[in-house]
Amino acid sequence: MNPIRFAMRHPITMFMIVVALFGFGGLAISKMRIDIFPQFNNPEIYIIQNYNGMSPDQIEGLLVNQIETNLQYVDGIKKVESQCIQQIALIKVSFFPGTDMAEAMASVVAQVNRAEAFQPKGVLPPQIMRMDPGSVPIGYLVLTSPTTSLGKLADLAQYRIRPLIQTEVPGTVGTAPFGSNIRSIVITVDPDRLRSYNLSTEDVSKALMEGNVVIPAGNLYLKDQMPMVPTNAMVDDIQKIGQIPLRANRNLYIHDVATIADATDINYGYAMVNGKRSVFIPIVKKNTASALTVANDVRKAMPRFQSVLPEGVEIRYEFDQTPMVVEAIRSVATEGAIGAGLTGLMVLIFLRDWRSVIVVVFNIPLALLGSLFAL
Repeated sequence: MNPIRFAMRHPITMFMIVVALFGFGGLAISKMRIDIFPQFNNPEIYIIQNYNGMSPDQIEGLLVNQIETNLQYVDGIKKVESQCIQQIALIKVSFFPGTDMAEAMASVVAQVNRAEAFQPKGVLPPQIMRMDPGSVPIGYLVLTSPTTSLGKLADLAQYRIRPLIQTEVPGTVGTAPFGSNIRSIVITVDPDRLRSYNLSTEDVSKALMEGNVVIPAGNLYLKDQMPMVPTNAMVDDIQKIGQIPLRANRNLYIHDVATIADATDINYGYAMVNGKRSVFIPIVKKNTASALTVANDVRKAMPRFQSVLPEGVEIRYEFDQTPMVVEAIRSVATEGAIGAGLTGLMVLIFLRDWRSVIVVVFNIPLALLGSLFAL
């Protein structure tokens, strides 16, 4: 059938088709994922392993080598790379294109779990994640305060703001706050005092583990009631750690051989915003989420974030990356309008027919909307 003759004989049908294309094309645009970068199929898995107190050489020899050995049993691996720093190891596992990443992730997790049996005691399970170039920060939630310490700001970001991001802003990936050191209780032992009491650092560690616990002591029978009776030996003040006894039947405590301080862990970096020390949380979207939608949801949730913070602490949404996306969309729309206008002008100059100009100008957006709907 000749499409031209069909269109001329059924004008109402063609009009409804055009209206349908405009309607469904507009619906496709409203649901289309708008992002900074196109979607990539990045077959890579990252393993982050940490162990406090270990040097890079120790982490490589005791942790990384065992994990890399077990990864030999995973199919589809193209290359394994690792980088070790103080207390942390990063292992990058690259796969061949076309690998089923869901199956690969399950295999990697299984082999990493097997490697734990050959690692030193006390090693925490590593963090295993699949990174994607589309999962990039689109902005930062910055916490500042003239009166609150950085450690307190980090706690507020970690325990108040971070859980709200997952519930108030769909399509985001959980990220850790940055800009402050991790709070640590530092016990500095005097070796000379230890030797004078014929003790070692292991005795101090053992006393800490045994003197700062909650132990169930059983049940208490009171007529028809049987309440549980816990034995609570947890310290409620940092300095009370020094009152934990080192040895039974002796008036010897931790404060006799050590000092206790509420300090911080090793400093890995600083966050400077407008020349001031701050704490920020990167807003990282999922690969399937729209950058514009996530950014708009963050702005809408700002009053909710501020409501859970104490007085004197301010939270702002800074370094928004979505204006460049909006500008790119505006540029595409402007160029398209200019192209349609120039095309219509050329038709008018050579054909001198307004009907042909209208047909040509409307065909360009109609073709684009039809393509978007087909995608």
